[in-house]
Amino acid sequence: MNQHKYLYFTIFLLTYIVTIVLNTCLLAIVYKKRALHEPMYIFICNLAFNGIYGSTSLLPHIMTKLSTQSHTISLVNCLIQIFCLHTCAIVELMTLAIMGYDRYAAICTPLHYHSKMSPRKLSCHDTSVNNIVGILLMGVYMFPQFFVILFSYAQILRICLHASKECQKKALQTCIPHLLTVLNYFFGICFELIQCT
Repeated sequence: MNQHKYLYFTIFLLTYIVTIVLNTCLLAIVYKKRALHEPMYIFICNLAFNGIYGSTSLLPHIMTKLSTQSHTISLVNCLIQIFCLHTCAIVELMTLAIMGYDRYAAICTPLHYHSKMSPRKLSCHDTSVNNIVGILLMGVYMFPQFFVILFSYAQILRICLHASKECQKKALQTCIPHLLTVLNYFFGICFELIQCT
């Protein structure tokens, strides 16, 4: 591995540069040409932007490790990298699924395609059904995480009630930043839910 690390570094660097340059050019071309402001090209732009995001979350870190003698990663950086790669994969699959539906609509119902995929904004129509479905989906996706958070802090509180003052102080110092983050997030969600209803 060590004898080939400069070769690997060069390959990753060239791959990263080509990825950034080509995807940026694609985004710029679609942005400049108004004739390309159609659903399929917007989806392609999503894929291009996601390609930049995914490669930036992985390749610079790999190149840094290849150019140094350090071959370890901190827990925080590891978790950030995992998050970025998973969100990149999710966005990629979602965009490909939407592109598949777009092609389905264009091929199977060609006469209705332009009326379904027109630039007219959905907000001009009644969106109450969309709001209800969105709220239900948020509940389905968020309930398990919310339950884990409540369970975890209930257990911490139970243990802290029987612990020494020093242990209680350490637990508070550890948990308060996370609790503030959770509260901030849920206040934001509450405002979003109020806005949707």
